[in-house]
Amino acid sequence: MASTPLSDPLATRARKVDDKKYYIAEIHQPSKSLIFRAFVPESFNLSIQNHWEPIFGDINQGTSIVSRGAQALGLPINVKPLSRQIWIGTEPIEMTFTFHIDSYSNTEKDVEEPIKTLARMGTPIRKDGGIFLEAPGPSLISDENRLYLRIGRFFTLDSIILRNIDITFYTVADRADGRYMSADINVTLATAYTPDQADILNYFAKGQAGGDPGANASSQIPGGETLEKLKNAGSAAIDSYRNSSLDQIIGKNFNFF
Repeated sequence: MASTPLSDPLATRARKVDDKKYYIAEIHQPSKSLIFRAFVPESFNLSIQNHWEPIFGDINQGTSIVSRGAQALGLPINVKPLSRQIWIGTEPIEMTFTFHIDSYSNTEKDVEEPIKTLARMGTPIRKDGGIFLEAPGPSLISDENRLYLRIGRFFTLDSIILRNIDITFYTVADRADGRYMSADINVTLATAYTPDQADILNYFAKGQAGGDPGANASSQIPGGETLEKLKNAGSAAIDSYRNSSLDQIIGKNFNFF
């Protein structure tokens, strides 16, 4: 059998992965018992943005006190010491993902329920059935509704906000009930706080520390294939893996937390 090209991301994963839990993303809101799970996309983005400004303002625009004074005296203003940058602040970490979900055996369970769960975590909560709305995540006065992100055993954020959820439905309907069978979900999230250097170490340490979060997960995929076989399999086994639902891959009792 010809070897599967290295460019196939699932084939590459199959040769390297020792357990399926490394490739599951989870967004969790314990206070509402809401959990969204999806396969980690082939790539995702993590952004850290710092803000710096010249110590005496933008001298080249002639708007700072220094530049105006120099201009009034006829002095040159484009000098190196005046370009010195000072730190203004750092934004919370921002991450972007594009999750793809498909119907495998039950469109309501495989597509509709995950979308509703994620959408609920991204919308405000009505306080005690009244007219007041609570933040869809941690607030200034309470962490009760905090959200967590976990990427396999690689990375964990223990307090996030969902900045944007953008869902694209593919209009192929399930003949059984008319539900759409596939969707792409673009998620932009951020840490609830600006992190410091110790936080960065902690985010990665939490992803790897502790026991085996997938110890109760099934080691079988459809057709009786084991993960060990999957590691050495060709394109046929990779296709079987690609066309398997989350429950089939990781087991119905799978839980990161």
